[in-house]
This record gives sequence, C-alpha cells and structure tokens, in this order.
Amino acid sequence: ARFPRRPKREEATAPPVHLGLAMQHVRVYCFLFLILYVRGIERVSFDRFESILPGWLEEFHVGPGAADYGFEKRDKAATFYGVTDVVYALYTVNQTALVENADEFIAKINSFQEPRTGKFRRSHWEPSIFWEHAAAYGVSALKLAGGKPRYALAFIHEQNSKEKLQRFLDECLWWPIWPGSHQIAGIPAAAIAAGITPYPAYFHDWVELVNQRLDHETGFWSTEVPQTRMWQLGGAAHFYWVFHFINATIPLPGKALNTTLAVQRKDGLWGGGAPYCRDLDGLFCAFYASAAQGGLGMDRVRSAFWKALQQMANDLNDHDILFSQYENTHKLSGAIQTVAFACSLFPDMCEGSVLSWKSALAVVPWM
Repeated sequence: ARFPRRPKREEATAPPVHLGLAMQHVRVYCFLFLILYVRGIERVSFDRFESILPGWLEEFHVGPGAADYGFEKRDKAATFYGVTDVVYALYTVNQTALVENADEFIAKINSFQEPRTGKFRRSHWEPSIFWEHAAAYGVSALKLAGGKPRYALAFIHEQNSKEKLQRFLDECLWWPIWPGSHQIAGIPAAAIAAGITPYPAYFHDWVELVNQRLDHETGFWSTEVPQTRMWQLGGAAHFYWVFHFINATIPLPGKALNTTLAVQRKDGLWGGGAPYCRDLDGLFCAFYASAAQGGLGMDRVRSAFWKALQQMANDLNDHDILFSQYENTHKLSGAIQTVAFACSLFPDMCEGSVLSWKSALAVVPWM
C-alpha cells in the first residue's frame, strides 16, 4: 500500500437504526415533497449531454469491436476499466446499444478474468485502488450486461469462515479509509452481485466486524487518525451500498447525515472540479442516512440534491467541460450514475430523457 499504517484506537460500536420500516416513511416524505414542489419548480435537463455523449465515447473507442474501449484516450487496446465503465454508462443512458452488443461486452470483460483466482486484470488505474474494486466492478458490469463471470470467483470462497474474514479485514487499509474501503467492501459487493454467500453468517459477520471501527463523532467508519470527513464519506459510501443491498442496519444515521451535508461544497458538489463519484457518495449517504431515521432531515437532503443537480447539469451539458475535464472513462461513468441516482429519487427535479435513465445502483451494489 502507498499509505502508512496508523496505530489502531479502541474499537467502538453504536446502536443501530434499521432501514426496513424507515423506507415506508421516506416514501411518504418524498410524495409530500413531490406535491409541494412539482408545480412551478425549476427542473434540470441532461438532453444536451446525452446528445454529445456518443462523440465523447468515440474518443475512447480503440478497436473494431463494439466493446473495444480504453480507459484513457492514449490507450491502443481495450482495457478492463474502459470496457466496464462503458457498460455502466450504456446501461444507464442507452440500453439499446448495450443490449444489441451484450455478447461482445460480456466476452470482452471475461477476457480480463484470471482462471485460477477469478480476479480481473487491470491495465490502467490509480495506484491507490485495489484489485477488490475491480473484482466487484467486473462482476457488477457483467450482471448489468446480462452475463456472468467465466471462471469461479475463488477469492470470495476463500473467506469461508469468520476467522478468515477477520484476518482479511485486519490486513485491509483502514487509513486512509476512502481507498481502503475498496478492499473492505469490494469482496461482499462482488459476492452480492454474483449471488454468492461464502458461509451462512458471512454478511452478518462482515457488518459486525466493520462496525467495530465506527467513529462516534462523524457516524462513519475508521477511528484511525488523521482522517478527514471527506475521506470518511468516501469510505462510508462503499459500506452503505453493501448495507443497502443486504438490508442491514445503518449505525449513527443522524451524525452521518450531518457529516455528509457539512462537507458539501457551495457549488453543490462534494469533490473538486467536474462531477464524479465523490458526488454520488455524498448523495447516497445523505439520502440513506435520512431514510434510516424515517425520513428525518429529508428537507435538507432534498435541498442538497437540488444544489448538486444544478451544478451537474451546468457541467455535463457543457461540451468544453465534458471533453476537457473527463479524461478517463471512470470519472464520467461516476458522474452519469450520480445523475441517474438523483433523478430516480427526485424525478420532479428533472425533465427530458434523463427520466428514462436507469440507475445501476438499483441492480448492483458497486460503482
């Protein structure tokens, strides 16, 4: 790892609030807000973005096949993240193109899989991102395309006891938590996407073990120091995706909501520059932290969503920003999923073709 380890502090636990019944209250809140805001509210459109997206994608098309996409414009051959990112984008924005070429995308993704371990080989990526992210991303992209991994996912079955799971989590990077969370949550996310349970109590044990590292001040994970709230938010989002899909309890949702909204920037985004995955982290954690409290604070969440959507529409509909700021496929894939997630929850804020977009996070627990 490229980051130094920090000494562990005393582990902590927190009283949970379950999501199950809370979502019923959230639906009522959202319906009431819809009635209050639907008349006369300004809406955002991503029609222009959708019209210029094909030209942007073409700059990453590196071969004759429909699935031949590189991660960066300089790539000369298809790469793992280039292909999987485009699957995510097409699943959301252009289902027809994905369905028509599904077999090619599935075969191309599986061409990166290692027969012995089931892991996926990567050609390009940030040095702080771990193979566990690629594992969850590859399995999830295959599911979105209607396929399955070619080889068995041996890396999941290796965690077939609580002792082995504990050993794995102890070896993960907990400082900084944002990159480390790709390790910590990547394996359970891959298992969910593949429909695999390594042993009967696996997900229960995973939740129990990660919750031993709760930070009671922020509502997020990792008591290692120093940890910025923004880095903790990035880590928490990966945990929240898993929690959501297994209907697990979200701990300390009130503090988590306050932390999430406190680090939202004045422009409505959470990350610097053009919209990307950090903004999805902020919106997802804000909404589900409120949902875990029966919709408490949903007015603040709605305001946060509206601010973010306005800035995202401003940036993504701008041809110059799109072609200059998005220099790799993963950054734009993250931005697309952020828009799709936001408009799926608050459709009264959006108009045009974006209302037909499909959020990948409704189907798979990873981005």
